[in-house]
Amino acid sequence: MAHPLFRLAHLIGQAGNKQMKAAASGSTISSSLQLQIRHTHVVEHFTPKTYQTRFPEKMPDATQSHKLSDPRYIYKTVRQENKMKPEPLKVLLLQTVEGIGQAGDVVSLSPFKARKNLLLPKLGVYASPENLEKYAHLKETGREDQPSSIYAKQTVEFLGGAYVTVVMSIHVPWVLTAEHVRISMRRMGIIAPAHAIQLPPKPLEGPNLDYQQKFFYVTVTVNNKERVNVRCSIHHVTADYSRKLPFTSLNHINEPPIAVFPEDQEYLTALYNQRPPLTAYSEPQLTPEMVAQGLTSTSHLDKAELLSFATPSTAAMPVV
Repeated sequence: MAHPLFRLAHLIGQAGNKQMKAAASGSTISSSLQLQIRHTHVVEHFTPKTYQTRFPEKMPDATQSHKLSDPRYIYKTVRQENKMKPEPLKVLLLQTVEGIGQAGDVVSLSPFKARKNLLLPKLGVYASPENLEKYAHLKETGREDQPSSIYAKQTVEFLGGAYVTVVMSIHVPWVLTAEHVRISMRRMGIIAPAHAIQLPPKPLEGPNLDYQQKFFYVTVTVNNKERVNVRCSIHHVTADYSRKLPFTSLNHINEPPIAVFPEDQEYLTALYNQRPPLTAYSEPQLTPEMVAQGLTSTSHLDKAELLSFATPSTAAMPVV
């Protein structure tokens, strides 16, 4: 006959020792995370068929013997909470956190990540009914200082440092369209709708070998809000071996750019100096208006000054 379940609780001494060591070393974050934890173990009495053998087993099993001979001290674990997966913790974001959510969103994260990345830095609070009512004003739409999505900033940073090689025919007449740029971006793994790509004011017609490996830029609108200028270059190709150009490397990307349109030379050079190829994002991208005013960096500009240079966006679908 099965015996009733017993609930046993014990303190984890190692957690307390780690907490004291962290406090002695002056670590505030680690000592806040390494608190004493009370675990609950649910066990039940277990009666083996035989008790003592020459080679006793370490754990009770219904088909094998056990090393103990007193059934009062033989238990079988039913539930052990310290080995159970913790339930997600709901947090209300006070600020927009890249890759997690926007201000006013309620997100679910593991308790460790929620406390370390959101609660301790004071980027969020527990999603209690009182906090939801207190911070209900954060869930406002159309705020200029909020990104359009949790990945919008990351998308703009990537596109600002991208170089798109637009492949065009060397013997078939063409006029550059947004669809050509969209297909070239897709070859690089960038999925953007054609109506989110704004071409230069002047048309590009070819084939024209004067455009070979020269640069221009297009403006991509992300989620109908953020705008970023993407640098592009023309490369002529053909399937006819008799018309193919000699092999050329991509070293022109690592060199100062030569603009297709002379009026864009100053701006493209400023972009190259601000963010050379294969470098990480460090500051917001320069705009033609900033370069016209003699600015060479945006690190000293605040949000209000950056918004003053922003151009109103046109209708566009999200960039994935």
